[in-house]
Amino acid sequence: MLGQYLGFTALVAVSLIGFFGGRVLPRPWIGMLGVLPILVGARRWIHRHDPPVHVQTTGAGSTAAVAAVTFANGGDNIGVYAPLFASSDAARLLITLVIFYALLAVWCVVGYAVTRHPAIGGTLSRYGHIVVPFVLVALGIYIIAESGTLTLVRF
Repeated sequence: MLGQYLGFTALVAVSLIGFFGGRVLPRPWIGMLGVLPILVGARRWIHRHDPPVHVQTTGAGSTAAVAAVTFANGGDNIGVYAPLFASSDAARLLITLVIFYALLAVWCVVGYAVTRHPAIGGTLSRYGHIVVPFVLVALGIYIIAESGTLTLVRF
């Protein structure tokens, strides 16, 4: 869990660039970053049959390895978090981060327990790659709509 928190914190730190950019650029322009989660979702849909990468570690290096793998696999997260943070004000960002960190603990515990169950672990492995792209595309659409980006497009 510590490795997850360290890797996640590194992802949040990089993504905060989006928040600070959101203080400088007009909100409708920031909303254009909502295209990033849509592209990430489309990429995941296209590459949904690629085999997942599994890393096994033991001993003292496992925390650092988990943090490194979490960060290395987090490029998609940065593409989603940066526009989400950029379209937020300070209060919304704080609430979002508190929820993210709390849910990270929940996901670690639930992930550990659930993946140990043969039927559930197998189902998640088979269908998780189908659901995630839809969630990412929906988030991108939300960011674009919430930021007023569509007002920039004139038909």
